[in-house]
Amino acid sequence: MTTGFCNTIPFEVKTWKFAIPSLQSGQPQFISLNTNSGQVSISNFVVSRIFFICYSSCSECTGPQFNQCTSCYYGTPTNNICPSCPSNQYYEKYFGCKDICDIDQSLYSKGFCNRFEVRTIKAEVGYTDSQNIYWFEIYDPQNIDTSSKRILTKQLFGIFRFNSGFYRFFKQNYYSIGYDLLGFKIRIVAFNDIPINCGIKFMINNTYYGSIYRNQSGIQTHIFKIYETQLTGSYLNYSSSKAYDLITYFGIPKYSFLFSATGNYTDNTAGWAISNIIITQGFCHENCRWCNVPFICETCDYGYYIYRDGSCIYSCSSPYQKQIGAYCQDYDDETPYSQYLVEEYHNVAGDPEQFSQYTLMSQSGSNFLKGLDIYYSFCNGIRVFGGPFVWAQAKFQRVHNIINPHHSITIAFYILYGPSFPSDGQFIYTIENNTPVSKSTASYYSTYYEGQKYDKIYEKILHNTNTLTITWECFGPNNEPIKAYCGYYNYYIAVHNCQPYCLQCSDQSTCTQWNNTYDSNIVKFSQAECLSNQYYDKESLSCLTCPSSCLTCTSKLNCQTCQSTYTQSKLRCTCTIHQYEDSNQCFDCPIECNQCLTSTNCIECLTTNNRQLSNGQCICIDGYYPIVSNAQCQLCHQFCKTCTGATSDECLTCNDIVNIEKVGSTCRCPAGKSYQYTTKTCSSCHLSCQTCFRTTIDGCLTCDSTVNRLLKGLKCVCAPGYYELSNVCTSCPITETTSLSQCYKLCNNNQLIWHTVTCSSCDTGFQLVSGECQPICGDLQIKGYEQCEDSNTLFNDLCYNCQFQCPAHCLTCDSSTTLPCPDICGDGIITGVEECEDGNTIQYDGCFNCKYQCQPACTKCIKGLCFECATGGWYIDPLVTPWQCKEKCGDGLIVGSEQCEDGNTSDTDGCKDCKYFCRIGCSSCDYTTNTCLSCEFPGFTPISYYCKNVCGDRIVVVDPYGFYSEQCEDGNITNYDGCSSSCYFQCQPATICINCVNNRCEECATGYQLSDEKVCKPICGDSMIVVGEQCENSFILPYKGCNNCQARCQTSCLTCSTTGLGCQSCKTGYNRIDYLCYSICGDKIITEDEQCDDGNLIIGDGCHFCQFSCQDSCLYCLQGICYDCQEGYQLIQSKCYSICGDGLQKNNEQCDQQIQIQDSLKLNQNCDANCISCLEGICDLCLQGNYLFNNECISNHITIIYVGNDGINLCGDSKLMDNEECEDNNINPFYGCHNCKFQCDINCVDCQFGKCQRCVLGFLVNTNNLCEPECGDGIVVPFSKEQCDDDNEGCVNCKFKCQNYCSLCDLQYCLKCEIGLFPQENFCISICGDGIVINEYEECDDQNEQPFDGCYECKFQCTKYCQICNKGECLLCDNDYALQNNQCFLNIDYDDLNSSNNNTSSYGQNPEWLSLNENMICRKQECVYSRKPSMKLTYKMQFYALQQIEITFDQEVKFSDQVQKDKNLFDISIKDLDSKYYNITINSIQDISFDLQHAQYQVQIELFQQLQTKTILQVQLNQDIINSNNQTLFNPNQSMTLQTPKIMSEQLRLVSIYAQQSNKAFMIGAILICVISLVSGESSFVVETLNLLQYQSFLRFINVDYPENLYIYFQAQELLSISNYLQLFQIDDYLNLITRKEIQIDLNGKFQQYNVEADLFTNILPQLISCLVLVTLLYFAENLYNKLFRLSKYMRHLQHQKTLLSKMLIAIINLILIFKNCFKSLMKTKYFQNYDQIIQLIYVNSWDLIFKVILQLHYCKIDNLRSIITTVFASLIFFTCISLLLKSFSLCSYPKKNTVLSNLEIKFIALDVSRAIFFHSILILFQEQQILQCLLISISSIAQCCIIYKYKLCSQFDRIIFLIIEGVLTVFSLTLFLYFDIGEVYFSYENKITLGFIQMGFLIMCLGMIFVKQLFPKIQKIWKLVCKKRKIKLASSQLFS
Repeated sequence: MTTGFCNTIPFEVKTWKFAIPSLQSGQPQFISLNTNSGQVSISNFVVSRIFFICYSSCSECTGPQFNQCTSCYYGTPTNNICPSCPSNQYYEKYFGCKDICDIDQSLYSKGFCNRFEVRTIKAEVGYTDSQNIYWFEIYDPQNIDTSSKRILTKQLFGIFRFNSGFYRFFKQNYYSIGYDLLGFKIRIVAFNDIPINCGIKFMINNTYYGSIYRNQSGIQTHIFKIYETQLTGSYLNYSSSKAYDLITYFGIPKYSFLFSATGNYTDNTAGWAISNIIITQGFCHENCRWCNVPFICETCDYGYYIYRDGSCIYSCSSPYQKQIGAYCQDYDDETPYSQYLVEEYHNVAGDPEQFSQYTLMSQSGSNFLKGLDIYYSFCNGIRVFGGPFVWAQAKFQRVHNIINPHHSITIAFYILYGPSFPSDGQFIYTIENNTPVSKSTASYYSTYYEGQKYDKIYEKILHNTNTLTITWECFGPNNEPIKAYCGYYNYYIAVHNCQPYCLQCSDQSTCTQWNNTYDSNIVKFSQAECLSNQYYDKESLSCLTCPSSCLTCTSKLNCQTCQSTYTQSKLRCTCTIHQYEDSNQCFDCPIECNQCLTSTNCIECLTTNNRQLSNGQCICIDGYYPIVSNAQCQLCHQFCKTCTGATSDECLTCNDIVNIEKVGSTCRCPAGKSYQYTTKTCSSCHLSCQTCFRTTIDGCLTCDSTVNRLLKGLKCVCAPGYYELSNVCTSCPITETTSLSQCYKLCNNNQLIWHTVTCSSCDTGFQLVSGECQPICGDLQIKGYEQCEDSNTLFNDLCYNCQFQCPAHCLTCDSSTTLPCPDICGDGIITGVEECEDGNTIQYDGCFNCKYQCQPACTKCIKGLCFECATGGWYIDPLVTPWQCKEKCGDGLIVGSEQCEDGNTSDTDGCKDCKYFCRIGCSSCDYTTNTCLSCEFPGFTPISYYCKNVCGDRIVVVDPYGFYSEQCEDGNITNYDGCSSSCYFQCQPATICINCVNNRCEECATGYQLSDEKVCKPICGDSMIVVGEQCENSFILPYKGCNNCQARCQTSCLTCSTTGLGCQSCKTGYNRIDYLCYSICGDKIITEDEQCDDGNLIIGDGCHFCQFSCQDSCLYCLQGICYDCQEGYQLIQSKCYSICGDGLQKNNEQCDQQIQIQDSLKLNQNCDANCISCLEGICDLCLQGNYLFNNECISNHITIIYVGNDGINLCGDSKLMDNEECEDNNINPFYGCHNCKFQCDINCVDCQFGKCQRCVLGFLVNTNNLCEPECGDGIVVPFSKEQCDDDNEGCVNCKFKCQNYCSLCDLQYCLKCEIGLFPQENFCISICGDGIVINEYEECDDQNEQPFDGCYECKFQCTKYCQICNKGECLLCDNDYALQNNQCFLNIDYDDLNSSNNNTSSYGQNPEWLSLNENMICRKQECVYSRKPSMKLTYKMQFYALQQIEITFDQEVKFSDQVQKDKNLFDISIKDLDSKYYNITINSIQDISFDLQHAQYQVQIELFQQLQTKTILQVQLNQDIINSNNQTLFNPNQSMTLQTPKIMSEQLRLVSIYAQQSNKAFMIGAILICVISLVSGESSFVVETLNLLQYQSFLRFINVDYPENLYIYFQAQELLSISNYLQLFQIDDYLNLITRKEIQIDLNGKFQQYNVEADLFTNILPQLISCLVLVTLLYFAENLYNKLFRLSKYMRHLQHQKTLLSKMLIAIINLILIFKNCFKSLMKTKYFQNYDQIIQLIYVNSWDLIFKVILQLHYCKIDNLRSIITTVFASLIFFTCISLLLKSFSLCSYPKKNTVLSNLEIKFIALDVSRAIFFHSILILFQEQQILQCLLISISSIAQCCIIYKYKLCSQFDRIIFLIIEGVLTVFSLTLFLYFDIGEVYFSYENKITLGFIQMGFLIMCLGMIFVKQLFPKIQKIWKLVCKKRKIKLASSQLFS
């Protein structure tokens, strides 16, 4: 070969294969030895190792099969076959037998534990506190050990001794489970091993779930299985330690849970510790959404497919797979007995024996360039049969041997075509004797990046012979081995075998010939062949018995139904936690046990049942006793510490009570003492009692007879014959003494006898005791001192010893008392159901509401004392008494009194010790909301929990605590104004400050002055608008729009122009006049400059001309309300009325004399007697206390009474009676009349006869004379229809506007939201999962909660293992994963061999990958695609030497936190050009700040040197700029090619200015001559001159890039612009006021450059004013002409006088008579006697008028009434011109003999006007088509030459002049083409300047010619006049000589 390698050097490609013995090792070394000049290059070195792996149970073997073992991991081989594990154990591959499979190899299949991927979380003891903070200790109350339990050297949490342990909280978000089963693998370390009869129990949510313990038989487990044990050596005082790995599976709900473990060690020399806990998803695959049975997934996650082993695999795109719905099937999974025969060419591996298996049938052309024995190549990382340099035109055959009986086979492979495989080339394959199949590139599957194409072949055929023959042929005459080759790879053959023991079959389930060893009673093939209590085992081809707990099952792990006593769960058929298993049955635990192992061995007791675990028994805790058939132990008697019953006689031990004694099983107080409940002591009885039940005198039980006392009821009284004296029974005297009542005794008949008298008998119910009658207690008769009778001796049953006796807690004890008395909690006595008494109502102090109570976090509460706090977020503190549960600060859980959790100890972040904590500097803080209320120092403001300096308050502050500080204060937060937005010194832009040192300016640019603060400030009034100024106009009125060079308007202005124009729109209640806002008085809207507005001009009504105003007679007026009147007036309802009869005549009185009452009656004889103001019989004012009604004064005391039928005065009977002022027949208040009295609205301040005249502030009088709230006054009236009253957008018509997306709201609360949202906390929140995407809140909504399916929690989320994600679309996967169909699949072909292949491309060489990598945001292993911000340079314009670009950013950006203060934002330079040859100015449009915004800068470049090539502008950003994702700028360095500069020398610029001045001179001269001609009546000169001047002025608008000299020349045309003169005399503002122009219309091209105004009204206003003047002159023309005519006659009279006065008058009259001809022409025009005059008038204005009309029509935007009117007016003018032109042409069509010349002139004018229309249409409509515009203008100039030549009515000389002028202008327009760069034609800028001067000469020559043409007749005429006067003078002298 001669091409394709090292230019044209001939080369060969060879592949060498060789074998290296497996015993050799090391790196290969290649040595090239050449005997000639040839060179050798090594391309690929591929190692393919041929080896086999022993069978899983073989430790040594001779082959990979199960029957090739020489030694085993378990047992010894028999016939080279290793034995299986015992039935109760599991075989772990390459290890041996285990009691349980490892937690990540839980799938037991084909006799082995197989790896099964499940979701896993791991909690282990770490080296850092952040890892250990979630582990908590459980203390043993009897053996408290508070030493640290972190063994960092071994990463253990321990050592725990006795009954101590630990707990750890697992949050819900740790795992996502599709199966209610968790797998646990726990590693514990036992030190000195576990003592006998001791162990460790494990609990979840404080419920027992398993244990490990040791008994006489050794280590045992319950529920858990020991996976592995490991000796870990000695530690400290422990001689040995052993680690146990425990595994089990729990079926618990998917919630957060608490895991705990405690021991019950009795040996203090042993202990244990926890190493780690691994929790998995149990038996459900990690990518499975739901498992109904173990290991079998029913629904996989999105993008995953169910696989043959029940797992979920990602995608189904491997070469050996095909997708069937949600199932991914391998070729060897198509039938139950399929197996691969061939798996070749799917990786780089190769078998040296394959070469001999292929037979070369034929070949032609070129093949096998790599060697005749090389049939393979490497392509795209895998070995290919054939391929490049190998196979082009050849045919191969291969014969496969198939041993096993089968019914069909599947053959699959990929065909590879070279990148240049011809269209006539074919790949032909033949299977057996079937028809050959031909394939070509006409139809293929896909292509590779190098251009190769590939196709997929899949064939499934019937086949049952022992051989399989396949041929492949690469055919085609144009095939060649380099680019047009064939190949195949991914070669699979799956043989679909018959059933085992079958010799011949037709399909997988139909056998036609069985092996003689087949026994149908033993061999089974389906579940249907098994019994109901059996399941089919595919591996053993037999039916196996279900587990004993299962009634029916489908596998060992999947029970369908359970035996009667078992419960079905995810863990098969099991006993419940309250049961134990024995003899294949479940039995309930004893009633006292919550959980148990056997009927006699409890493992968990409930403290709520007052029980505790002791030696496997749930015994009652101290103070309680058991009751048969009751799980709850009952409270002992208060005397008993332990007991067997409820009484004090059933005590085992006594309580700790002072003076208590135990006699037998009885605990009691000693004789003479009784128990005091309040003091809980045995106290002495009353001294009169021998024994007692209480210490009072009436609490005796027995008496001491030796002291002469006996018991009567409950008291020990003195015996008969004794009386009480000083608490001693003293003998009574013998002599009866009546004062000693106790010495009398009771006898029969209820007689009291002296003690010495003998009583012999008693009445019924009494008995004789000690010589007296005492009542018989127990005879059911209440006699004597008895209070009650119950015929028993029971205590505390209301009656004892015939006296009322109740329990101690009873408040009363008498006949009305009902037992039992209610328990009184807090009385200090424990009674009834009370458990305790602490005399307070404090919760969680051990006793609350007389019940034992611990803190809610306590998990082990015994008699009010907490011994364990196994609750998430809490720990037990054993160092306080009693123990308390305390919050664990820093564990991430906010519990109890914690307010916050930030995981640190900083006191500056708002949270300290899990409490809200305001930072230092805050003087007052609301600790309930963590809000700082005030700051310690001025200049700071509270923000959240801290104080921050207020930048912009003009106070420079320094935070003494160092958090914030300021260097400057300028009253704003604007950046780059000398003081930054954070109040630090900052340089201003270089265009303002030209020398900045240390962020302080030292020198300012022109237009600025340096202030004392080292800040450049604009110089206002210097006529330069610079940055910081919005306008520059020192003559403007105040508030007209510009004040101190800032756009400023009145406060009443709503929209103020930023350019100093004035107010654009005013607030409500104002009118805008001349850009000022004036309040509208009378619109009932009170504005800022109004005190009131009542909508009228009534004087004295409180408001006049919108100012508060009272009557003149008011003495004291406040806000329109009169409070006192002047003398002679009285105040009635806030108004002053004159007092008639007081002798003082006031304004409204005709007279006032102090007269008698009768005289008063005469004066008021026509009015009511109570009227005090009567005019012509009409009363307008009544006396005080009277009301004017229908011209009558109605008194409060009406003397005339209307008597009804019933004579009763009732209010509401529609009859006006005495004491009634009105009757409205209702009871509604505030409606004019209430309770028959006049009454106005409650908010009324001026009420007249029930009708309100004026309301309080905030209300208006409505049409019903009621006060209603005034909407819009800014006052919200509570309890009214007003909800709000302000200008905010949230308030509409004084009603709150509903929030966004809210469809129904009440006040400010949203009640109902739009579809897809729901109301929460006054906002509409989107509903994630409803399928509706709310753009403001959601990115997507796929109606599920499945992660990694493109959308999760309504946010875009890519598939798992995706590295770069963009809006749910994966752009790049993790390493070892391939991206296919937006999913990341594990690339199983990626191995070390593949990585060694040099053909594999690297991502780093892919530009697309580089771009993606640059735009990644990663967090740990998860990356998303987020585009970095980019700086963009946009070329805006070039203005000769000046060029302008714009710097923008494609995202909102801001400064990063690390701003380099000493660096400029940009460094801008021109590449390879010295800085002295250019000047760069940066103007900020929108500065970059610390807030996100779209920054924009304008850069102006001025070059001083003419260059022949385009320069490159380099822009470097010096500061770190970031976007909202904190990504830095993608391209901080940018460059842009500038245009070639257009520079003109200073000398040429001066020449251009001289030419401009010459142009101005000619223009001024021509205009003056026009004025003279117009006055003299020579209008033709005016038309000619104005036409030329206007034509030249419009030439500047041709959209051609004129050189700078022409631009300077055209600036002279500003002399013809009326707007300049209007601005000069400040008339433009008044014209704008007239035209109401508000918005400048946007234009393009040269119109935009010259800032042309397109608004017709603004443009045409001067013409309209001139027309108005003309009409006025026309109206007065005749009178003025007559006066001038008479004046001429008078001048003739004066000519005969020779006085000086007459000469002066003649001179003046001559000047006046100059206008005579002008008025004569006007008279003709007035009477239409000269039609051509009208044409002349239009002709003069045609150029300017037509231009403005077409400009308006082309650029108009019809969006308001004014624009519509303007457009209609422009259209009328345009069509009027067209109509006049058509009329002119029609007149010329019918010429008369005497009007030929006149018609010719009209026709020329019409054609010239038509030319003007054509010119302006081209000029305006073709602004964007410059070449076409110049071409058409040139054509119009040539046509104009023809028109002048043919139709111009003038002299021959004039025609020549006009033709020359028009010809020069034609040359001018034709030479404009030289300014365009067309094709290869290039005209340098210097040549363009030269051309510009030539064109300037042409234009000046035209002006000069027309100027000379006009000036010459004037000079000639003057010369004639001068010569005429001289001639007369000579004649006169000759005549009189």
